[in-house]
Amino acid sequence: MDPQHPIFNSFPTDLHTNCQWFSIIKESNPLNLSLTAHRYRPIIQVVDNLERNHKLGLIFEFKVGDGKLLVCMSRLDKIMQRPEANQLYRSILKYMEGSDFDPKENIAP
Repeated sequence: MDPQHPIFNSFPTDLHTNCQWFSIIKESNPLNLSLTAHRYRPIIQVVDNLERNHKLGLIFEFKVGDGKLLVCMSRLDKIMQRPEANQLYRSILKYMEGSDFDPKENIAP
C-alpha cells in the first residue's frame, strides 16, 4: 500500500500492515482482481499464498461509466467499536467526498 495515497490522510499508515490493521484484515474477504489490467494496483493489495499469487484487493477504486466506485472488502460495520476501524471508515468517507477521489482505471458497467 502507498501510505501517501490521499485515502490515508486521516488514517496514517506504513508501507505494510501493523497492529492497527489486525482487526480490519481479520474481518475482511479480499476480492480477486487478477482479471484487471496488469498495470492496475488496488489501493490496498493483500499478499496471496505462494502457489496462487492472485492480485487480491482489500480497498480498490474504478471509474464506471460517468461514475466512481470505491470498494472496501473489510466488514468495517462489524468492528466499528474498534477505534482503528472507525477511523479508517471516516478516512474513506473523507477521501470520497474530496477532489482527490479520481480513479484512473476504467471498468465496464
